[in-house]
Amino acid sequence: MDPLRFDSLSRELTRSRRGALAAVVGGTLGLLGFTETTAKRKKGKGKKKPKTCKPACDGCKIQTCAKGHCGCAPGQTEQGGVCGYGDVECQSVLQICTSHAECCSFRCDLPDDSGALRCNFSDAFCKIDFDCLDGGPCRGFMCPRLYRERTGCS
Repeated sequence: MDPLRFDSLSRELTRSRRGALAAVVGGTLGLLGFTETTAKRKKGKGKKKPKTCKPACDGCKIQTCAKGHCGCAPGQTEQGGVCGYGDVECQSVLQICTSHAECCSFRCDLPDDSGALRCNFSDAFCKIDFDCLDGGPCRGFMCPRLYRERTGCS
């Protein structure tokens, strides 16, 4: 800073004891970061509105809107173009099983030539099209009957 400008500034600030004290306190607080900036004091700006999806998410795909984008909800996976819970551990049709709970169809009742039981076809849950009693398609890990019931779509 130019020495002449500094002298004139200090004379302006110290015309009175109050002015000098205000300059010292204000400068100290400013260095410590206790002053409030004008940006913080601005009013009238509310919370940002959450982004909505336009066009709306496709209900037949069981999508949700997050941050302005359509997609599967957390914990869901897209399968056959539809969101569903695919981390379910179940066995597909014709897999050897020992209990109903092991099969996607919840039906371990299909006997084979060796006497073992295998998972039967399903009309509810699936991993692949072949799991479905009516041949599929398997969408969102659901066979057509369950998919129609849950979404209202064909």
